[in-house]
Amino acid sequence: MMRAPMNRLDRKKIRFIRDFLFTMFCFSLEVFSDNQTRFIEDDSVPYFINKFKQISFKYIYPIYRIYEVPKSVYVILTEPPYDTTGSAILNDSIQAFCIRITGGKYSQKWVLKDYIVRNPNNGVEERSIWFWSKYIQIKDFDRDGETDFIIVYGTKGLNGIDDGRLKILIFHKDQKFAIRHLNGVLDFERQTQIDNSFYSLPKSIQESVIDLIESIIQDGNAIFATGWKESFECKRTLITETIQNPPPKKAKKKNQNGQYILQQR
Repeated sequence: MMRAPMNRLDRKKIRFIRDFLFTMFCFSLEVFSDNQTRFIEDDSVPYFINKFKQISFKYIYPIYRIYEVPKSVYVILTEPPYDTTGSAILNDSIQAFCIRITGGKYSQKWVLKDYIVRNPNNGVEERSIWFWSKYIQIKDFDRDGETDFIIVYGTKGLNGIDDGRLKILIFHKDQKFAIRHLNGVLDFERQTQIDNSFYSLPKSIQESVIDLIESIIQDGNAIFATGWKESFECKRTLITETIQNPPPKKAKKKNQNGQYILQQR
């Protein structure tokens, strides 16, 4: 049976699909060559759990996610739940480990732990804490040959994430740098604390974190004070609505001797 000849529309569709697949393939190569971090799928998790057991690695169940990084480095995220009766699983703590395995032995590069806050006396009561995997970034941001880690997690309180915490931890050369943000229903309740050492990080990492915060805000998962981005440019370590953001500009003015002086305006 002879095949019916393709019309012009069919040929255009085939060319479009071919070009689209080729573009996606090139994009995948670009992303992989830049990141080279592999997310270990669920069916492979038991194998890695057994591997960690063999090297006497202590972890807390259940393992939420495992990332495999070049140079035999693994990032393990754990979220122990305390309530699974409702529609949402509630975690009372989280732990993350970054380990390197060499010759059947492991060395711990860094570890983080955090817990929900329960203090009904002052109205602070968090219900759950979890890793915000959508915003976690693992790559060599400054191209120095070492992988950098941006780990993001948050909590929800009585009003959900509206009065929960957001924490961004950056691990660069195995040192930790933190940004701690508190959401709030009212403007004056919100505040952001930035480690002073954050501003010593390579510019590429700082810019990536600022872009990340902007994405979190656009997704409706946090509200930062007005002028927060300018406050980062001014290397502020505390950002609130009660602090003028950014600080007042300075103007030059001559004194009686004809010398320029700085004057707030």
